[in-house]
Amino acid sequence: MIILILSIVLIFPLQSYSWAPGTEFPCPDEPHLFDPCHCSVVSFDSVNYYSQITCSGVNGKQIKEAFHRAYHYHNISRYYDILMIKDVALLNICCDDMLEGFRFKTIKITDSKICVIHANAFTSTHGQTSEIVLMDVTFTPNLVDGVQLFRVVRNFANLRGFYIITSNLEDVPANAFSLQSNSHGNFGNQLEVIRICNSKITHLHDYTFTGLPRLVWIDFGDNQINRVAAHTFTLSSHQYTEAPLEISLSGNRLTSENIEPGSFDNNLTRPVTIYLNSNKLTTLSETTFETLLRRPNYIVYVESNPFICDCRHRWLFNHKEDNMYHLKEMKCVEDGTSIWSKNLPNVCDRSRLVVEPPGVEVFRKCCRKIKYDRDHSADDHRHETHIHPLPARQVYYHPPHHHHHQQQQQREYLIIPQQRPVREYLVQSEFVEQQQRHFKSK
Repeated sequence: MIILILSIVLIFPLQSYSWAPGTEFPCPDEPHLFDPCHCSVVSFDSVNYYSQITCSGVNGKQIKEAFHRAYHYHNISRYYDILMIKDVALLNICCDDMLEGFRFKTIKITDSKICVIHANAFTSTHGQTSEIVLMDVTFTPNLVDGVQLFRVVRNFANLRGFYIITSNLEDVPANAFSLQSNSHGNFGNQLEVIRICNSKITHLHDYTFTGLPRLVWIDFGDNQINRVAAHTFTLSSHQYTEAPLEISLSGNRLTSENIEPGSFDNNLTRPVTIYLNSNKLTTLSETTFETLLRRPNYIVYVESNPFICDCRHRWLFNHKEDNMYHLKEMKCVEDGTSIWSKNLPNVCDRSRLVVEPPGVEVFRKCCRKIKYDRDHSADDHRHETHIHPLPARQVYYHPPHHHHHQQQQQREYLIIPQQRPVREYLVQSEFVEQQQRHFKSK
């Protein structure tokens, strides 16, 4: 936990209020002024020091009383780097303006069960707080839908980082990060990092992040997400930054069928990296990913997924060199080798279905060439098909001609292995039409 807190703090150094040795100590001379909370100076790297007020095992009403008493004490600072609330069995973030005029750069709540969040509990610091960190928290059933939580979060006009690390939060409402104007500015204009990890989120709504022009990191790793809608990650074309954007959905329950086309497709010019590691992907749909991989600024990581490297991935080899750069760590579940080590073009292109005669059963597990006799009855127009499996070999086809019908009564066809009967033709439409006209004319 200490390492994770350190990584969060270092993203946005608290230079505005950070304390330097040799300067005036930020905590008041009276050590018990904030009782039952206390003031101290903390460091996460032995270089930067931050003033912190810690309230351990203290409920919202007690916090309000402590700050109310301290606010009327002369010659103390009203600005601190970090407010830490921790180890509260049932935290009631109650009361209007719980902080009584004190302001903080970062608000952290850890190892607590939250039952109430008053809409205006943090009024004093709405304009100053740039980070909110909730770590190892549990929400009571009235809060797991996230509605009240994000109603409070949208009050922080200058918020740059929002983190929930390990919780039972079940949903992020569609308007969770929608732009909202207040007396301190517009919420969302400064937001750069959203990390909601190791929680119970099952899906993300369309356009959840659209109005956030400075995002550089969206992380929903280690949740229970099983579907990504078509416009989940649609962002505004009016971006205020050219910094790289990272989107992580690693460690979820995504399957190949539940990532809709357009899910990650944006007209962004800045670099975009997408992490889909450790999901349940068995295939990459050409409809969903082909356009994405053709964009020069996109990279997709898919490590630790159970990919089946069959002809459904033949499309990746159409632009192999480009796709090898844009698609990372795709390995086959059957042998652990890279998809790029497979000779799919040779295997799949040789097995092209030319035509499927009526009544021919397409077998799943073996490629075989089928010879059949076509008997035509003028009385009832019924067709009989006699199947004679032969050893597979390359067969060349030529358009039929009317002057040698007898030679055409017996033809050879190459049937490809499929999981179901094939109902499509992979040859040019002109040839297929000629075949159909030929059979109708007999």
